[in-house]
Amino acid sequence: MSKQVKDVSQSTNLYEIAEVIQQLNPNAEIRVADMGLDPIATQRFYSSVPVEQLVLPEGFYYNDKNGITNKHNTQTGAYCALEVEDLSKADERTLMPKKPKVKDVSQSTNLYEIAEVIQQLNPNAEIRVADMGLDPIATQRFYSSVPVEQLVLPEGFYYNDKNGITNKHNTQTGAYCALEVEDLAMADERTLMPKVERIVSRNVPNTPEQQQTIKQIIVNAIQKLKNKILNKGEGLNGKTR
Repeated sequence: MSKQVKDVSQSTNLYEIAEVIQQLNPNAEIRVADMGLDPIATQRFYSSVPVEQLVLPEGFYYNDKNGITNKHNTQTGAYCALEVEDLSKADERTLMPKKPKVKDVSQSTNLYEIAEVIQQLNPNAEIRVADMGLDPIATQRFYSSVPVEQLVLPEGFYYNDKNGITNKHNTQTGAYCALEVEDLAMADERTLMPKVERIVSRNVPNTPEQQQTIKQIIVNAIQKLKNKILNKGEGLNGKTR
C-alpha cells in the first residue's frame, strides 16, 4: 500500500513540495534554506541521499535540465524546477530548523493527541481544541491561528478538502480520522480547553557553554547558601544569654 500524502502535483512552492518529499522518503533527511539567508532558497533543497534514490510526489520527475519538476503536468502551465544538492555540503547556518522529534501518532484517531503533536510541529502557531462537555463535535475539529495549508503535519497525515486533516489509507487497521480545521479567531473561547503553557526553545540552554554557565550559577548559589548557614551558626555559638 503506497503512502497517501498531500497532493502537490500543481504546486510551485518549494517548502510544501520538500515536506511531501520528506514524508515519502522517511530514511532520507530533506532540508530547505531560509529565504532570508539564502537568495535562491526557493529554488533548491538539500538531500542526504542522491536524487536518483528519492521517491517523488505524483506529477513530479527528475531530469538534468530542470531538476525535480512538474513541467507539462500542471493545469495552468506554471511549474517548478528544483535543484537538489548534497546535504553534507550545505551551510547549516542558512538552513531552516529541523523538524522536532515528536510522538508517533500515525495510527491514531484521537484528536487530542494528534492536535498536541501538530502544536509541537508548529511552535509559531496556536492550536486549540474544544471541551467534549461543551462542544458536541469537539473530537472532530480543532482550531488554528494559521491557515491549514501552512501547518506541518505529523508523519502519515495529509490534508484535502474532503476529509480535512486525515491519515486515511495510512493506518494498519483501516481506521482513520478526518479532522476539520477552523480559524481560531472564530472559536468560542468559552468552549475551548485551557491553554497549555509552551516552553520557548530559545530560553532553553542548548549549547555546552550555556549549560556550563547554568551549572556554575547553581554551584555559586549553593556555596553562598552554605556560607550563610555557617555564618549564622557561628553567630549563634558566640551568643551569650
